[in-house]
Amino acid sequence: MSKSWQKQRPYPRTPLVRFERGDELKARTVSAIRTVLEAGIVFINGEYTGSGGPGIRLNDREISGEREGADS
Repeated sequence: MSKSWQKQRPYPRTPLVRFERGDELKARTVSAIRTVLEAGIVFINGEYTGSGGPGIRLNDREISGEREGADS
């Protein structure tokens, strides 16, 4: 792991390690992690009937350079 990446980390490592292990986290920690993930990923639930089925997709708005709430 490069040291420059460590300095750019958007969230402290310890809560992420605890999250990955399945440890119980504070609600605000889970909310913060979810907010960061949802900025670039769209979560598709099991009831999704569109192309590709349930899972995750990259957020097209971020890929195309558009931002939510931006003026057109």
